[in-house]
Amino acid sequence: LVNLDLDTIVPMGKYKLTAINEGMVCYYDSVPSGNKARDSLVAKCGFLNTKGAIIIPARYDFAIYFTEGLCSVQENKKWGYINKAGKMIIKPEFDEAFPFKGGIASVNSGASYIDRTGKYIWKREDKHVFEIKPARCPGEKQPKPLIGLLFPDMN
Repeated sequence: LVNLDLDTIVPMGKYKLTAINEGMVCYYDSVPSGNKARDSLVAKCGFLNTKGAIIIPARYDFAIYFTEGLCSVQENKKWGYINKAGKMIIKPEFDEAFPFKGGIASVNSGASYIDRTGKYIWKREDKHVFEIKPARCPGEKQPKPLIGLLFPDMN
């Protein structure tokens, strides 16, 4: 990781760096597996700031990137959301969890949508919802979430 002046922030090979967003850099590091029978290491991810300091230690199985102050992370095969301090804001209960856009996030393969508190705003029981995007209606200053629907062929 280098800054705009090409100064080295994180030396090559120290960590595997993935996504940089909202001033947070997702990194992977090898940490003890916790398996007392075998002294082994396992890759876990955490977050650095853009100066290379560890902000959130490597403890998650996977992470996406921060959007709107939250990041989806996986623990024990379930996804939840943390804030930039590493506090779990939405507990890991989803099979999949995608980044927030316009205050909402798709979870469980787009089957449902939640707000920033983890409350379901749309829980799809069928396959008719295909997309959700923030959109601005005439006369509104801020975009609002809109849900697109697919209707089955009635013929």
